[in-house]
Amino acid sequence: MLGENSRGSFLATVVLFLSGFVVYANTLTHGFVFDDLTMIYQNPQVTRLRWSEILSLEGYRPVRTLTYAFNYAQGGDNPFGYHLLNVMLHGLNVVALFALFRMVTRSALSSFAGAVIFAVHPVQTAAVAYISGRKDLLATFFVVTALLCYAQYRKLRKPLYLAGSALCFLLGILSKEVAIVFPALLLLWDFFIPVVAPRTKKQPVVQQPFPVLARKNVWLYVIFLLLSILSLYWAVFWNQASRMIGYWGGAWTTHVGTSFKLFVHYLKLAVFPHPLIADYTGDVFKVSKGLLDPATLLAILITVGYLFATVFLISRDRRLTFGLLWFFVALLPVLQLIPFHELAADHFMYLPLVGISLAGGLLLQKAIQEKDRQVLASGLFILVVILSVVMTVRRNRDWKDERTLWEATLKAAPGSYRANTNLGVIYQGERESSKALRYTLKSLELDPNQAASWSNLGAIYHDLAQEARRGGELEEGILLSSQGIKSLEKAIALNPADAFAYGNLGSCYKEIGLIRQLQGRPEQALEARKKAVRHFHQGLRVGSQNELIAGIWFNLGMIFVESGYYDQAIEYLIHFVRVFPNFPEGQYWMGYSYFQIRDYRSAIPYLENACALQPKLDAWGMLASSYEATGETAKAIETNLRSLNLFPNSAEIHYNLGVLYHRTGKAALALEHLEKALELSPEGPLLRNIHELLNEVNRHVSRS
Repeated sequence: MLGENSRGSFLATVVLFLSGFVVYANTLTHGFVFDDLTMIYQNPQVTRLRWSEILSLEGYRPVRTLTYAFNYAQGGDNPFGYHLLNVMLHGLNVVALFALFRMVTRSALSSFAGAVIFAVHPVQTAAVAYISGRKDLLATFFVVTALLCYAQYRKLRKPLYLAGSALCFLLGILSKEVAIVFPALLLLWDFFIPVVAPRTKKQPVVQQPFPVLARKNVWLYVIFLLLSILSLYWAVFWNQASRMIGYWGGAWTTHVGTSFKLFVHYLKLAVFPHPLIADYTGDVFKVSKGLLDPATLLAILITVGYLFATVFLISRDRRLTFGLLWFFVALLPVLQLIPFHELAADHFMYLPLVGISLAGGLLLQKAIQEKDRQVLASGLFILVVILSVVMTVRRNRDWKDERTLWEATLKAAPGSYRANTNLGVIYQGERESSKALRYTLKSLELDPNQAASWSNLGAIYHDLAQEARRGGELEEGILLSSQGIKSLEKAIALNPADAFAYGNLGSCYKEIGLIRQLQGRPEQALEARKKAVRHFHQGLRVGSQNELIAGIWFNLGMIFVESGYYDQAIEYLIHFVRVFPNFPEGQYWMGYSYFQIRDYRSAIPYLENACALQPKLDAWGMLASSYEATGETAKAIETNLRSLNLFPNSAEIHYNLGVLYHRTGKAALALEHLEKALELSPEGPLLRNIHELLNEVNRHVSRS
């Protein structure tokens, strides 16, 4: 029979690990999504491995952070390693559960089936395919391992196993606070799973009932309970993991009613995992209207019925009751008993699903024991597994990148505030301002008190104002900039610490200054630019600890570039270039500013970098002119030839080469490039210069 001997157990373990790994293999090529960037790439605790901060009392989920630091040390910002570790942790959890289920059921078949259910269940994608979901993977691993260690201690009474259990419990807490349920699971274990003492020569196999165990372990229960209480205090009050103020629905009755509705929601997902939703903010999950609300009453009846069913099953199958109660107990931390800012999340199901998976394996075993149901039960189980694999692999694709995730979320939950907000940001980044505006306005319709959306809206209006200015619609640009200012002032009123809102506010005033200058209104342009500078500096003060806010230095520099004060521009741009050395615009405008003040030596390295990062014709032209101005004519010629490989049809480059070859006495080459310039631009602005130089070169050739 499957797994009844050591060879079979090893084979079952390998198959289970692979089942957990293979079903998520298509996530290995995915990128960072949702909170991944802020938790990892933008987290100095990870990128700089700040041990003192990670391991301090203020450290948030330090075990998870340490695993991110490990990934970063190995692969930097390449998401492959992060996804690989997630998938491997899931595979290890499947194997650990097989071992745990064997202790519960004494049946390899039901244990294997239960572990398979856990491995391929589609709801697990929110924890495995999402790098930030690693907290659930780690917490579950340590809770299960702690229970395995405790089971060995209970059987053999060796203190080493007890120490291992306590250590794993603490590591689970430091991975995610949901591990505080371990003492309750331990109590359920002692109550429902009897101890089978090892056979000796003098003593046969003995099962110890719960009263005997309870008297032996009462001090243990107290210690683990105290650790849970301390952990809860640390998470809720010290670290303030929840940003929730008040009750869901506004009253304790609506809040409690919502807890019942959440339980039913998660139970439904365990049995029928559709639809799967990455975000429940906005108008997605209906909060209870009170304890007498019909939907809430139904949820209360289902919850009470569930608990009565578990009690009823005690006399029939205590193991099945254990699995069902595991699901209920493991859900308690996420049922809003303590108000939490995240109303619901699919990844909250990872640890609770252990109980449902165990129950599923036991039910399959019972069905197979009936000879007339063996074929039907086996066929149904195989069909469910196949469908689950297909659904999981398909759901994994939704987590590929930001666009696929939020488009899938919006399709499943059109009322998702966060999906609309993030799609607005995505389209804004792709310069599709009209789409960005539509999604952002929808997000504000769903939740008008979100500062981030008002800030995004202001940034979108700024982009639209730029588009209007470039199209010659200057008054429209002023109007759009003014709308952006109103939106950003709303964002700052809601969140005075939003440095990016101050930066965008400065950008709107900067745009107004540029438009007023184009309209020939220098006094109004100067006034707008003064306001821009003031808001930019405020953004730098507010966001002094955030390296990404260095983008404000760029905008400050550009104000002075546009005003013709290049010395001052350099003072600001240099800060930006230090933080973002690979941003081509920063290198270009640094080189441009030095070029304008005729400091050609200083301009050259920046222009070289700009040309290497993002080749632009005018950057190449300035670089060649800088070499020429410093007397390095050979390098000026070389630079023009390099740029000619990129822009072979540029009359300007050919003309510049004609000038340089003429100055160095290479008349034939000068004529060749001047004639090519004339061919490419027979009526362009260089026409007169080309003819004059052609005549001069021809006269020089005829005299020689």
